[in-house]
Amino acid sequence: MLSPRLLAEIDLTVQAPEDKWIVRDGISGSKYREFRRRSIQNTFKDIVFSEIAELTTWKALPEFRSRMRDLSTVDGAERARQLGAQRAMWALSGFGRVPDDFEEWIEPIMDNATKAL
Repeated sequence: MLSPRLLAEIDLTVQAPEDKWIVRDGISGSKYREFRRRSIQNTFKDIVFSEIAELTTWKALPEFRSRMRDLSTVDGAERARQLGAQRAMWALSGFGRVPDDFEEWIEPIMDNATKAL
């Protein structure tokens, strides 16, 4: 998510070059509900709004109340951080899409990056 008004969706099930994308003006109701659900589930501290009416709507949702309840305890907050860290590690490791020869071709790139430091 870039913002509630500018979203980027990456479909990991579609093979396409990195410079290939589709620009859409507007999203479906189901896509917005998915964005809202994921935003709530991935928050650890704050959700910032410019419109109080939308914030009020989100705060009334069962998934919002559940997330706030989970984050209100030490154990729940720690569990949420651990799950978030697992998702981050999955992303950093290529979303399960790293080619078999990744280690071979990335090593020279990383070596050059290290030398530049």
